[in-house]
Amino acid sequence: MKKWISLDVSLELAKSSFLRFPLVLLSSALATFLSIYLIDNEQDAEWAGQIIQTALLGLPLFLALSLYLERATMSKSKEWGILGAVLGLLLVYYYTLSYPPTIYEYIRFTLWNIGFHLCVSFMPYLWKREINGFWQFNQALFLRILTAVLYSMVLYIGITIALVAVDQLFGVNIEYTIYLKLWILIVGIFNTWFFLSGIPKDFDALERDEFYPSGLRVFTQFVLLPLVSIYFLILYVYGAKILFTWNLPQGWVTYLVLAFSIAGIFSLLLVHPIQHLEGYRWIRVYVRVFYLALFPLLILLFVSIGRRIYDYGVTEPRYLVVVLALWLTGFSIYFLLSKVKNIQYIPLSLAAVLLLSSFGPWGAFSVSERSQLGRLESILSQNKLLKQGKINTQSKEKMRIPEKDWNEITSIIDFLGERNQLHSLQPYLSIRLDTLLNPGLETYEKTEKMIAFFNDTFENTGWQESETNFTYVLENIQTSVLDVKAYDYVIGFQMYNEEKIDFKLDKQGYIIENNLQKNILSLKTATSSESIVSFDLNQSINNLIKAHGKGYSQVSQAEMSLIEQSQNYLAKLEIQELDIVQKGGGKRQCNRVVGKLFIKLE
Repeated sequence: MKKWISLDVSLELAKSSFLRFPLVLLSSALATFLSIYLIDNEQDAEWAGQIIQTALLGLPLFLALSLYLERATMSKSKEWGILGAVLGLLLVYYYTLSYPPTIYEYIRFTLWNIGFHLCVSFMPYLWKREINGFWQFNQALFLRILTAVLYSMVLYIGITIALVAVDQLFGVNIEYTIYLKLWILIVGIFNTWFFLSGIPKDFDALERDEFYPSGLRVFTQFVLLPLVSIYFLILYVYGAKILFTWNLPQGWVTYLVLAFSIAGIFSLLLVHPIQHLEGYRWIRVYVRVFYLALFPLLILLFVSIGRRIYDYGVTEPRYLVVVLALWLTGFSIYFLLSKVKNIQYIPLSLAAVLLLSSFGPWGAFSVSERSQLGRLESILSQNKLLKQGKINTQSKEKMRIPEKDWNEITSIIDFLGERNQLHSLQPYLSIRLDTLLNPGLETYEKTEKMIAFFNDTFENTGWQESETNFTYVLENIQTSVLDVKAYDYVIGFQMYNEEKIDFKLDKQGYIIENNLQKNILSLKTATSSESIVSFDLNQSINNLIKAHGKGYSQVSQAEMSLIEQSQNYLAKLEIQELDIVQKGGGKRQCNRVVGKLFIKLE
């Protein structure tokens, strides 16, 4: 232990890590100091942000490459050539970035970053079948990450407390940005350097090492695996509910299935070396049951995501859900049928899937774009708005289109605009897009102009139903006098649609809730779904419309007041502003209520 706490040894480790991974540490330092610089110089966000993004991508890429070159047998000139090529690719990446970044760039950066981090786990073993060494190497990385995070948090908390003490005791004004800069510095420099100094060097020794940490076994066996089992049970119960009620699954269940499936695979990887030992053969049974149990959940996932793709087309997140679901299906079949069960294929194949999904005509972006354009063409064709494959803009009258279809069109234009892909609409236009969209416009301005163009061309038949709006405001609202003598509490509130407002009285939690469908304002306790007091606004709404009609009107206090009483409560509602909407002569809905609620506890 003395060796580890020695200052000389620590400095030697730091030096050794720098010499071993110089480009990794330089990338981390560049991203760190530019992030700190940006806190005080936001006007330089464009160039600095692009360099930070490039450096953050270079960090895992250089680490994976360095680990690969350590075990590769090639000349120094070839190594320098590979490093130069990677630097060139990062430089090209930097020049492809735009400001502000598009959603396309955010998603691409995320896919590449995760993919390159996965590469770190297998690059030293890319052409070598050393399963035990591979496991030991990744176990060392996993424990080193946990240790680095723990040390970084302790260091940050300790320095932060010291700064707060100086600030309070000596009256030194320490700006809040100092704490943010400190966190960035510790995470970017200390955390990265500390982690790198613990990456194993002797790969041959790792293959011979059969040590298995007992703490890792206990954590996986008694924490991770039981948690995964509980979550899988919940998903199975939810699946049974779907079969029983015959309702389609909710969209977010796809992300739960993916998350818990990947967490389960990670847990099984942690106990992989001991599954053949005496006393741990149950793990082999658990592994088989786990992969078999995945299939019904994957069916649930495919049904859920398939329905959303059918209704709304492919987007990048939906594309990735499908790709990951196919990856999970393939690996479940592999681990059930294969006798080899090489765990090296897990990060390798996942990295390949993510990286391949980020580009090309098969990638998430191209497939999503084609899907949304296909939806647009289908909507235009169904409404007979295309003439020889193009939108007819020469008609003297606006072409009519249902409100639902109009909303779909604007959603598609928004989708393309956010990804800077509005140029893909050119095949459907009889005019040149560059005459409509000035290159100097911001992305959101181009999207607005494109929607305005469609708006000038089509007539939304939903507007024929024209909403009727009613707004009633308490007259002399600024000088109105409210009698509060008979009540214990007054709560002011403003509610939109079916919003809920929480508050406390005498340590008891309460909720004010607006039921949009029934126009009922209810007071409930936070622990019960039953209403304590309810105000039915329908009669008041009818009276107001009968007396004042549509549009904007100022009304008296008597017309905007309701009193209700229950066994333990007396409540009075004083409405100050009331917005009502009525579509096409249908039901009236209270969309906004501003007022005060007076409560007396009996």
